[in-house]
Amino acid sequence: MRRFQKIKRRKLTNKSSGSKLQMPESMALRKKRKVKHKEKNIAEGRKRPKFETITTVEDFHLLCHIAVDLSFDKLMTNRDIQKLGKQIAWCYKENRRSTHPVQYHICGLEERLGSSLDPSYKNWDVHFDKAPLESFPKDKITYLTAESENVLEEFKPGIVYVIGGLVDHNHQKGLCQRLADENGIVTARLPLEENIDIKTRRVLTVNHVFEILLAYRETKSWKEAILKIMPQKKLTPTSRKSNNVNDSNT
Repeated sequence: MRRFQKIKRRKLTNKSSGSKLQMPESMALRKKRKVKHKEKNIAEGRKRPKFETITTVEDFHLLCHIAVDLSFDKLMTNRDIQKLGKQIAWCYKENRRSTHPVQYHICGLEERLGSSLDPSYKNWDVHFDKAPLESFPKDKITYLTAESENVLEEFKPGIVYVIGGLVDHNHQKGLCQRLADENGIVTARLPLEENIDIKTRRVLTVNHVFEILLAYRETKSWKEAILKIMPQKKLTPTSRKSNNVNDSNT
């Protein structure tokens, strides 16, 4: 009680004197450093640009499209759903930052996965669509799978490249390929083996596939895009060395 009275008396004294309470010195220094850092970034041209709207329904055939198929909700555990939610959010973040963004389609989002996302996802600058076959003509869809016999050579506008929203862990091996074949959908795989030495399975996370496609849009080189995004643990020593050489030349 005595402590409360002292605090109250101090507040009254400050109020009666008309002076403002001064912030602690450490807080003032942090604020000063923050302002100085912001001014430095602006002076060096590193001020974060204001994002413009990406999503559009016009000129479909002229734009590049990536979709994530979320029809596998019931095949995953709650833990896997949480992981998938983080991957989807990361794709959105990278697309917003990219100098060559794509039309990002989230297909078949259900409440279970939606609840794992930040509530702000409803305001994301993306397309929220139904299942791929309900949203796009079949001849405009290419389903990306690790098992496909077709190697993806180009990232063409007007085609929707679909990534299976499935945290695999080998439980559902080849599922996306089988479903695509059953529905007569064209499939393709990223040209991993054609460009790098890989020591593990060719199955990548949703965000890694998404990021490689984005990187290819920027570099126009599959090898550069793959080495830029591929986790080091999936590469052989030869590929790691090649990646280090590329980094030293940039």
